[in-house]
Amino acid sequence: MNRLVKIVLPFALVVAASGVGLASVPHSFKAGDSVSSSQMNENFADLEQKAVSPRRVQTIGSSSYSVGATTYCGKTDPKNGKLVDSGENGYAAAKSLCEAACNASKSAHVCTTDEVVRLAQMNVPSPASGRISTGLNISTPGPTSESGDCQGWTTDQANRALSSSGSSTQFSPVWFGAFAGYVTCDVSEPLLCCD
Repeated sequence: MNRLVKIVLPFALVVAASGVGLASVPHSFKAGDSVSSSQMNENFADLEQKAVSPRRVQTIGSSSYSVGATTYCGKTDPKNGKLVDSGENGYAAAKSLCEAACNASKSAHVCTTDEVVRLAQMNVPSPASGRISTGLNISTPGPTSESGDCQGWTTDQANRALSSSGSSTQFSPVWFGAFAGYVTCDVSEPLLCCD
C-alpha cells in the first residue's frame, strides 16, 4: 500500500495541477473497497487521455458540450432558422440535431464561428456550407437588418415587424466552405456540427 501511495500520489498531483478533474474517472473507491489492477489501469488511462487531450467535455446536469480542439463531425438535413427537435426548441434543438448528426455524441453542437475559422486556419478540409452559430444579434441603424442565430434559432421569418420603422431583415451566419456569410432565416441550410 505504501508503494501505491508513492506512485499514485505524485501522478494525481501532476494531473490535478494540469487542470484535469479527478472526480470524473471510470472507477472511484472509498475506504475498505477492494481495488483491482484493471480498475486502476482504466483510471490511469482515463486520466492520461484527459491530461494530453486538448479537447475537453464540459457536463452540466445531463447535457455535455465539447470545448478546445473540436472539429467538424457532420451536418444536419437542411433546416430553416426555426429549430424544433424531440420537444426542444431553439439552441437546445440545434444541439439535439447535431448530436444525432454526429453519431449520437452527447457533446456535439452547432459549430461556432471560431471553430470553423480555426479549422480553416489549420488548413483542415472545410465542411460543406451550412449554418453556424455566433450567439450574437447585431442590428444596423436605418433600414434595419439583424444578423444572429435567427433569434436563438426560434424564427423562420425573413423579415420581422418593428414597432416604429417598418421591418427588419433576419439573417443567420453561414459557413460557405472557406468564408462566412449570411442567409435569411427562411432559407433552408444544414447546421454544421462540431465535437
